[in-house]
Amino acid sequence: MTTSTSTGSPPAEIRYSAFLRGINVGGHRQIKMADLARMFSNMGFGDVRTVIASGNVVFRSGESDVAKLTRGIEGGLEAELGYPVDVMLRMVDWLRELVERNPFKAVEGEEGHRYVSFMQSIGNDVPALPYDAAEEGFRILAVHGNDVFSLSSKLPNGRHGHPGKYIAKHFGNVSTMRNWNTVIKIAGM
Repeated sequence: MTTSTSTGSPPAEIRYSAFLRGINVGGHRQIKMADLARMFSNMGFGDVRTVIASGNVVFRSGESDVAKLTRGIEGGLEAELGYPVDVMLRMVDWLRELVERNPFKAVEGEEGHRYVSFMQSIGNDVPALPYDAAEEGFRILAVHGNDVFSLSSKLPNGRHGHPGKYIAKHFGNVSTMRNWNTVIKIAGM
């Protein structure tokens, strides 16, 4: 589902995607996407659209300082919602580059679920990749910038492995994970 508010913007503005951590998952922080779009519009952003109900907002801004923009969005959301929300901000052009790189191209057919963990930052001690944790049902395939690409496979108990703890321990604990299909959809906007 895509919600749109405020249309039109000068061509000099940059198209961004904000990936919000912990929005509308596991029964926590339930926010209507129309309300989230309104919040971003009220912060002065143009051409605001939400993408599926998991805290993905695409918008335009003339601000090129990503760190400053991230702090401003986090402050605006906390003022509106009453609690902190971590924001991982990416230029849509960056997402298009990720899609073109496609770190999943070597993955066969329907093998596993493909994810991108958008990190606020990654330390200098990144483990050697790819990392295969077959017994835990996941592989870490690659890192590009502050983005970690993983594959989750089905375990004998029928569940899929989840690389979240490994990623937090080895790459950083401020992140949010999105399905690769969601990233492809946003990159195409």
